[in-house]
Amino acid sequence: MGRFLYPIHRYGLPTFLSASLLLCYFVVQTYHGLFQQQSDRLVERSVYSLENVKRQNGRHVSFPVTYSTLVFGEPDTYIYTNVTFGRGSQSLRLALSLYESTWVPETPRSVTEFCNNATNAPGCRIVGNQFYTPRSERNPDKFLFSQPYEPLDGGAYNLTASGYWTEDQITIAGVSVSLQFGVAQYWNTTPTLGLGAIPLYGNPGRPNYLTALRQQGKIGDTFCSLYYSGNTTLGGSIALGAVDAAKFVGKLKIFEGENYPGEITSPNARVVVGSQSFRSELIRPSNGTSNGYSNIIVGLPGVAMPQSVIDAIPAPASAKSPGVVYDLPCDYYKPDEDYIELIFDDLLITMHLSDLVIRLPDTTIEENRCFLYLIDSALAFNGIYEYFLGTPFLKSAYVVMNPETNTTAIGASVRDATAENLIEPGGTLGMRLADIRGVDPSTLIPENPPDAPPPPPPPSNSSKAPVGAIAGGVVGGVAVLAAAAGGLFFFRRRKAKSQTAGHDYPEEPKLPQPDTGVPELASQETHLISKWDPTKAASSGAGGGAPPVELDSSQATGGVLQPVELPGNENTYELPSRRNT
Repeated sequence: MGRFLYPIHRYGLPTFLSASLLLCYFVVQTYHGLFQQQSDRLVERSVYSLENVKRQNGRHVSFPVTYSTLVFGEPDTYIYTNVTFGRGSQSLRLALSLYESTWVPETPRSVTEFCNNATNAPGCRIVGNQFYTPRSERNPDKFLFSQPYEPLDGGAYNLTASGYWTEDQITIAGVSVSLQFGVAQYWNTTPTLGLGAIPLYGNPGRPNYLTALRQQGKIGDTFCSLYYSGNTTLGGSIALGAVDAAKFVGKLKIFEGENYPGEITSPNARVVVGSQSFRSELIRPSNGTSNGYSNIIVGLPGVAMPQSVIDAIPAPASAKSPGVVYDLPCDYYKPDEDYIELIFDDLLITMHLSDLVIRLPDTTIEENRCFLYLIDSALAFNGIYEYFLGTPFLKSAYVVMNPETNTTAIGASVRDATAENLIEPGGTLGMRLADIRGVDPSTLIPENPPDAPPPPPPPSNSSKAPVGAIAGGVVGGVAVLAAAAGGLFFFRRRKAKSQTAGHDYPEEPKLPQPDTGVPELASQETHLISKWDPTKAASSGAGGGAPPVELDSSQATGGVLQPVELPGNENTYELPSRRNT
């Protein structure tokens, strides 16, 4: 399911740079080193009760996940769960990745001394002062996670974790398994549990969590099912080796034989804004550069879609210029009334427009002003996919993946579901995925009861909302959201090469060596804090960075704020063909 899964936590940086890095983390990424990973992050604060964690009775593991929009006042799109290490003595809250590699931070000799060091303080904030103490001596086998990324300030940075490999028992939801993972002595990103639903960036000799569960007889098949309730209090859940039939309606739509889990055929679309009595015509896939394919991206805060669909949405209809996002009142779209219908043959997914509205933690923006996380997918590597379906889609769709069969299945999600009905598909006795049925739709309370009053008529002065280009951090981040296909580009290029020449990893970078004093974070951390330099911008163009742009109410003309275009980007990329042949 999707690729660009976890933006970095920021700490006290200007919103312009912070939001840029938030979305950059999804995007233009190449990977170096033998052991590398990405992780997923989702959105919104939740307090799903961990009392729901229980010992599994069948051959599956099911556990709740939490997610939050803000960590230390900055946007965060990870999903988290609690993991117990060893014999119950160490419990850490880890971000979850659909990729393969797992790592945790090593307990320093003195946590107080370590965290009081100015260089290490951001790392302590990332891990929440939750460190792992190995049960044995350090393994001589080196562990390295390294992820270069290119933010809009013109620099090139690395998100890294380096240390050594170890093996220990980990326990989630009462199920214990022996797992090899990295113990980091230096890091500047979030500790992660690699589920392995997307079989990339791991090592065959060090099984990911999903594979370890299968090999040790804890699950019957490598199904990974994801549910996001859409409720900021309820949270979500993940089932491994099972499908939760209480979390979706009817049957699942199955996609098989694609490049990897998460790749699906593009839907037809229709925009319905009931609060303004608006209903668009059916919008069909263009089948252009994307060849009619779309991609589900776990952790992408918004959605990228064809401009034809964006143009059909009343509020941001003036968003004609590429690279522009629009602000609007946070309550402009009404839940259950305003939505985009995504039609996959006989499956209808209703994506609420209110789920696309996100508040950025920026005091320069009015209290009731939010921005619409929506962008033209043609900006993402020339439309390599027609839709990039992030968290707003996942709040409306139940998603199942199986890396062994390269299968993706989606169903219409039951919002606010608290019931559980776990079914183990596959195997000689398991039910076929296509035969599993979810909740009977006739038992659900309709979203719009028949006796509900009709929606109010649109405003008499205009059918459009007073929208305008939002500034500051959002401007910095939107171009990066548009490039969300970047990692797919590099993945496909590597995959094509590996089919003929095998894996060709670059030489492993030299790991930093601890001295006799207090260990410090990798030096890359200090490079993350940078400011816009107008002299660099003059000499290097947009690649040198762009200044923050203040939202100026004086720009309003006739009730509509004027759009502000993003700085241009002169970088060009060689695109591969969409599918490997």
